[in-house]
Amino acid sequence: MRDDVKACVAARVDFFGQYYDVPPTVQEEVNAFVAQVQALGEQSADAQQFEAVFVSSGLSDRFNAILPKCTPKAVTPTAEQQAYSKQVRREMWEEQKAQIGQDILDDVTESAMMHAESNAQEASRRAMAEAGVLDEVTRASNAAEYASEAVGFFSKLFGKKKKDQ
Repeated sequence: MRDDVKACVAARVDFFGQYYDVPPTVQEEVNAFVAQVQALGEQSADAQQFEAVFVSSGLSDRFNAILPKCTPKAVTPTAEQQAYSKQVRREMWEEQKAQIGQDILDDVTESAMMHAESNAQEASRRAMAEAGVLDEVTRASNAAEYASEAVGFFSKLFGKKKKDQ
């Protein structure tokens, strides 16, 4: 078996031992899969052929079907991986901090405006109630709303008849 093919086979076969605990109920299935991958590696002329046949023969699907049946191992990240993670976090923060700040500012502004509008409406209602005109304003508002709905209803009703004629 060529070295490039060995690397492809090892990536699939060693994956279980490195990253997953295989339960006894799945061990037979994993062993059969490993045997088929190794046989494919022996038959493959190069890594490209191995990868093509691995996918087309359904071994890739079997590999993906076996993984959920196994338990992932806890892996402690290396110092290099941790440093890279910190670097990515810093870069993401730098790229997005202006947008995050703007979003916070927009939320605070919107909240303050809604609070001010609510207070103004409450003060207006309180003033109308103290003046004794709140009931009259409510009745007039409701009457205007009902009239608007009635006009809309009749215009739709008569508008349809005109179209039908």
